[in-house]
Amino acid sequence: MRISAIFFSFLLGIVHCSVGKIDQPNSRAKPLAVFLDCEDCSDNYIRQNIDFVEFVRDRKVAELHLLITTQSIAGGGRQYQLHFIPLVADSLPEWTLQVNANQLQTELQVNELLTQTLTAGLLPYSWERFPLQIDVSPHEEIVMPVMQDDPWDYWIFEVGGSLDFNKESNQAEYEVRGEVNIERTTDQWRVRSEAEIQYEVNEVHRSNQFLASSLKQSHAEASVVKSLSNHWSTGVFSRVQSSTFNNINLGTTVQGALEYNFFPYRMSSTKEFTVAYLLGPQYFQYRKQTIYDQMQQYLLRQALKLEFNMRQPWGSVEFEVEGANFYHDWRKNRLEVESEISVRVFKGLFLQVAVEGGIIRDQLFLPKGNASLEEILLERKAIATDYAIDLRFGVVYTFGSVFNSIVNTRL
Repeated sequence: MRISAIFFSFLLGIVHCSVGKIDQPNSRAKPLAVFLDCEDCSDNYIRQNIDFVEFVRDRKVAELHLLITTQSIAGGGRQYQLHFIPLVADSLPEWTLQVNANQLQTELQVNELLTQTLTAGLLPYSWERFPLQIDVSPHEEIVMPVMQDDPWDYWIFEVGGSLDFNKESNQAEYEVRGEVNIERTTDQWRVRSEAEIQYEVNEVHRSNQFLASSLKQSHAEASVVKSLSNHWSTGVFSRVQSSTFNNINLGTTVQGALEYNFFPYRMSSTKEFTVAYLLGPQYFQYRKQTIYDQMQQYLLRQALKLEFNMRQPWGSVEFEVEGANFYHDWRKNRLEVESEISVRVFKGLFLQVAVEGGIIRDQLFLPKGNASLEEILLERKAIATDYAIDLRFGVVYTFGSVFNSIVNTRL
């Protein structure tokens, strides 16, 4: 059923109040287990800003299925249907909330609108479990419920693969990929590991000639990051790789890292400004002799990385710059910049700019000799370069009615 407008307005009003305390502070009841099912929304923002329920990855262990669907509306925006589907007996009935986001709103404004509406919809399901006393005072201590026992201890595993095959009478192309991802995230620790393999082949038959070109790449990475405070964190990163593109038969890297965030990490959904320093040894065994007459090398590399992200009602900014060099020769270095800006200049006008580029002076892996034309055109081998740049610029202007929320999907 659809929730009444009066009741929904009352719930939204409660959302803007402060939760003073739980009536029974000694009660350690479990929070509501919610399965979030949404493809066109910011999962991280919702999970970060709704903390009185427990979001679970498996629908079978959930008590409530939160299904969010979207469709275009005539005014140029999006209509979100929030379906609250109980999965246990003796629960409140199923209902649906509807909220419209117009074309003038930024990503952050849409996230805030969705979060407020979701909070209002989730409160009735939580009231029976945690009788709340609503208080306008923001300073009273809140006794939070304990999280449910997790038999997997926050570990998440993902295994996947793909096969892409295209064939014509005189040419064929196929690509095989496989990957494994393992991750564990808590307030104090972040553990990640992944492994990926790629094999790609192009074949061409022409004038009694047969041409074939292949690309083989694989890598495995692992990292452990520890939270030190609201602003500091440290970690260890490792990588093993092999690549015909980069002339690497075997490459290994181990780096220690230290990061400082000028904002508290809890504000990362809206703004963060971090500086990180990385240092560690590297070993490379090359497939062919390099332009520096090397078949293998032991190196020490350092890097300094700055990252700034902000999501505000006026738009969003993402900026990252990283400089790195090898200790044996500081002239072997690189500087990379990546930035993406989306700004609402004024009502209806959005400016979007994306820049990615760098100064490259550390291609120690380049093999002797010249790459063939087919290797260059098919991007089978890296070639020498001093710089790289990619620029994208766009402008979007929307005008007209912002009040039309009619949904019409005919034809």
